[in-house]
Amino acid sequence: MRKKIAFIRIWSAHAFSKATTRILENYFTDFDLDVIEVPRLLRSYPLVLLINFLHVMRFYGLDIIRRKKRLRDYFFATPYMFKRVREILQKRLLPHKQDYIFTFQLFSLYDASLPGIPHFIYTDHCALANLEYPGFDRRQLYCQPFIELEKQVYQNATCTFTLSNHVTRAIIQHYGVSPEQVTCVYTGSNAPVEAVELNNNRYQNKNILFVGFDWERKGGPQLVEAFKTLLRVHPDAHLTIIGHSPSLNLPNYTAIPYVPTNDLPEYYRKASVFCMPTRLEPFGGVFVEAMSHSLPIVSTNIGALPDFVTNGENGYLVAPDDINGLTSALVKLVSNPELCRNFGQASYQRVRDRYNWESVINRMKDRIQQSLN
Repeated sequence: MRKKIAFIRIWSAHAFSKATTRILENYFTDFDLDVIEVPRLLRSYPLVLLINFLHVMRFYGLDIIRRKKRLRDYFFATPYMFKRVREILQKRLLPHKQDYIFTFQLFSLYDASLPGIPHFIYTDHCALANLEYPGFDRRQLYCQPFIELEKQVYQNATCTFTLSNHVTRAIIQHYGVSPEQVTCVYTGSNAPVEAVELNNNRYQNKNILFVGFDWERKGGPQLVEAFKTLLRVHPDAHLTIIGHSPSLNLPNYTAIPYVPTNDLPEYYRKASVFCMPTRLEPFGGVFVEAMSHSLPIVSTNIGALPDFVTNGENGYLVAPDDINGLTSALVKLVSNPELCRNFGQASYQRVRDRYNWESVINRMKDRIQQSLN
């Protein structure tokens, strides 16, 4: 009988979940993949969800009532839910423990480890990584009892794979985890990384592209202010906003609240610069998409962005809310199509070298194999 990999998906609907499922199936062909979706398991326990609502109100209720927190952001982050999910997963897995060669958990909200079985996590964030963002309000963190339980997630893992170096550092520094237990493997692009023909008049069309649904958090208002100044120097510049439709007293802009994923490449092809001056960013897959379309990047020096962008090589990073710095970076690029082209080529090469699934899985396989030997 073939051994299995228990693949526990904390958020099963996430696009990242589908991609990771595919690579596990394609690259670990010696084992069968047993996919366990936590949201689906929880549907069989309606009483747990009901009781958890009381715990949510205990820890976060006042801020939710005052609209300082959103219920959906904190509903699953209670000590009660942490413990119940662990019990439910062990009930599902422990009777068949001998069938599994290792367990693999996607995202790190709960602890899916089994005693005596190598356990791996692949995650884009951890709660205390938020402390690295300038101006972050500690009151927005999960409650302290949940944070204490979160430490178990990383301490019980054989290895936690991360998408970015800043999350790797946060897990080591804030959760007391050994550096040998955490490694950054990055991630692959959800779209094929192939050279595409751009439709930006050789970077001369001065079209700046923004893609993001969370307008405030992604730095949309700051980009608008920078664009206003840019228009004084380049009155023919254009701003394309995807994912939001703000009401702006502004010339030369197009706002489209929703674009199907399959249609997004057309907007990347028509851009000369990609700019999203985010103020808080666990990862940011749109940056990988923009880089795979050979675009120079202008963003902020937080989170995973320093992994994506090297100043003066494939773009510019500025401090969050630094509108003058943002404007200066945009002016440099819009004024120099050849610089855009050079930066864009460097972006594309970085995606090919670092952000491809084959490289990611090879880094994982080496670490996993060490634990199985």
